[in-house]
Amino acid sequence: MSGLVVKEVSKKEFFDIENNKKLKFIQNGGVYIVKNYLSEENIQLLRKNMNNIGNTTEPSWHELKDGCPDYHRKVDNYEKAYVKARTHTFLFHLWYEHNQYLIDIFEDIFNMKKEMLNYENLDYLKNVPSNGFISRVVIHHYPRGGGYMEEHTDPVNPYTPIQTIIKASKTGKDFTTGGVYIRDPKTNEKVFAEPFFDYGDMIVFDQGLLHGVDPIDETAELNWSLEDGRFLIIPITVRSDYIKDKADNPKGISHEQSYYA
Repeated sequence: MSGLVVKEVSKKEFFDIENNKKLKFIQNGGVYIVKNYLSEENIQLLRKNMNNIGNTTEPSWHELKDGCPDYHRKVDNYEKAYVKARTHTFLFHLWYEHNQYLIDIFEDIFNMKKEMLNYENLDYLKNVPSNGFISRVVIHHYPRGGGYMEEHTDPVNPYTPIQTIIKASKTGKDFTTGGVYIRDPKTNEKVFAEPFFDYGDMIVFDQGLLHGVDPIDETAELNWSLEDGRFLIIPITVRSDYIKDKADNPKGISHEQSYYA
């Protein structure tokens, strides 16, 4: 991967590495590819639940305040978006009892991030927005026919020391061209993860690195069907909308101000 330092490791190897060593490697520009992090069974479960909410409820947007439901949102070059994109996004909030299965699946990631920040005694998985910050699982669907996300850096806040993204679609089956890349900070090259990043793998990197999703099967007819396209799963902790801090917003390369809504 060009000037980037990339390590491919098994799930066991990754979680056996001391968290301070992992964090130091990542903060120095290192990238982990955690092979077979998520099982086929769990990916299919998440995609089934995504399909259920997508097919039974209308797209919407909700402030991240108490009472915010799980919801999905379809964005197609929304003019006020802070990061330009063509994506169908699904958000599942961990304080709801019906999402306990998500804690069961991703607790190792959330606990790792918490321990990296010396928050071992802080139980935030069940936080509600009025607590100031919450944990949720986000699924991005990039449709065939040009689904993408512009180059950006991810939110920086006291509870998100690293970015963790899981691939939940199959190259050559769900999509053929396009996909995740990271901008090499040394050479300024776009370095595509797809040759290293298989179904169920997790890529782990510093959220301050520029990255994006190149258009998915750009020459195909646009198809928002949830049966194919590029799927990414992101377990993440974010500030709620009770705390307004523009420093926490993602930063797309085409924008200088925060419009994310």
